[in-house]
Amino acid sequence: MQVTLAYKDDRYTRLKGSLAYYRSELDRIGVTKKLLWQEYKVANTDGYSYAQFCFHLQQILIATKPSMVLQHKAGDKLFIDFAGKKLSYTNMDTGELIACEVFVACLPFSDYSFAMA
Repeated sequence: MQVTLAYKDDRYTRLKGSLAYYRSELDRIGVTKKLLWQEYKVANTDGYSYAQFCFHLQQILIATKPSMVLQHKAGDKLFIDFAGKKLSYTNMDTGELIACEVFVACLPFSDYSFAMA
């Protein structure tokens, strides 16, 4: 049985060159890890499985986005934003597709969240 170290594997060498690209693509709206993996597999048919691809991608994301634990007082803050893409629904009377924003709020102390379209 031949043992290959993960970071000396040819597949990792090929993937490593594209990790920065994949990291930047994840910032785009609608781009998912699965979509990036499918793109990777087209170019690398003998490449990593989805789980291993995500593992290596997660390692680069952790390394480039340091984080820390923040302490919050109960009821002190409310974080609000609008979610990425607009949702849409169909008006049953007219058949018109109506786009709507999604409002999201979070209480950081309790992690309670609220969303409304």
